[in-house]
Amino acid sequence: MSEDPTRMLPSEDTKLILAQLQIVLSRLDTIESSQKTLDENQRLLEARQSALEEKVDRRLQETRPIWEAVLARQEALEVRQEAFEHQQRKFEDEIVREMKRMRRELMSVFNLLSETHADFREDTERAPQQFGRSHRCLSVA
Repeated sequence: MSEDPTRMLPSEDTKLILAQLQIVLSRLDTIESSQKTLDENQRLLEARQSALEEKVDRRLQETRPIWEAVLARQEALEVRQEAFEHQQRKFEDEIVREMKRMRRELMSVFNLLSETHADFREDTERAPQQFGRSHRCLSVA
């Protein structure tokens, strides 16, 4: 059985098999070529990605001092704002206390004026009677 098994096939079938085999081999060559192209594209993309990562790292190193300064300034502004708000609250509390004190003083002045007005009214109501008595006393004498 050392005979070639393809000798047993009709020659027409052998030609057909060989033609089909040639088509398969051609397609394999195309696939291999496409695979090489894909591999090259992947290598190029990886190289671009590495270059972009390096560029980003450089930019981060370049901008880090800027961001640190911005953050420090922001923190300083927040501290100043908190101090300002604290002073504002103290000022508002002082204004409220002063307004309450002034209200008490005004109420005291109002009460004093009301009493003085009442006394003045009583005096003016009594004045004609006293004037009449004084005038009669003078005319009798």
